[in-house]
Amino acid sequence: MDKRKLALGLLAGAALFMFITAFTKTWWSAGEGRRSISVGPTGIEMCRGGECESMSLSKAARRGSGGTWATMGTFVMVFGAIGGLVCGGAAAAVGMRKVVGSGPLALSKNAIGMGSSYLLLSIIFFASVPGDGGKIGLSFGFPLALLAGAAGIAGGLMMKQWEESPDGMAAKAGGAPVATGPGFPGMPGQQPPMGMPGMQQPMGMAPQAPATPCTRCGAPLRWVAEHNRWYCEKEQQYL
Repeated sequence: MDKRKLALGLLAGAALFMFITAFTKTWWSAGEGRRSISVGPTGIEMCRGGECESMSLSKAARRGSGGTWATMGTFVMVFGAIGGLVCGGAAAAVGMRKVVGSGPLALSKNAIGMGSSYLLLSIIFFASVPGDGGKIGLSFGFPLALLAGAAGIAGGLMMKQWEESPDGMAAKAGGAPVATGPGFPGMPGQQPPMGMPGMQQPMGMAPQAPATPCTRCGAPLRWVAEHNRWYCEKEQQYL
């Protein structure tokens, strides 16, 4: 299982679903004849005879009940926008093999946090529907919002696992491995250093690495078996 690709898909899906559910009226709907109503965090749209009227949840609350509903709808919109940006940024970072931030500021942890927050706020928003909400039926917005939150959590966790993998550690050190043959990542056109597992050496010769120049500065490179990477002493970074 490729953790990086899985994290990319989950985070991209979470970002898309958060934007859709936070800014559309697709959570509840009802229709009878030429009359219809659709509700979401952005407000309520009522149509009658081909004419539609839109109003915010706060305005609808002032007309009747549901003050908590209106407040939670605002939170869903705000966290949907922020969470979509965070998850989208995390997906872009994973796609480019970049490790952004560290500790509490790590993108993976923020994606987990935004996914959890959006999931919780969506449930509270749904549960706070006014008493007369039984007149309208559940639409696809709420299930999609739950999926968005869950995808954000799962994508963040998968991203965190990728960051802790050898590939992620190499990306954090400053580069991505380049495959040149079965089982050996290294410089294009180069062979593994003498003494690496699977290599045959003439009797009496000490293991040594071939002279491998840096593709950027031309200085000799050193093979670091621990990270399975070439290292430039002059530039002090992995290739």
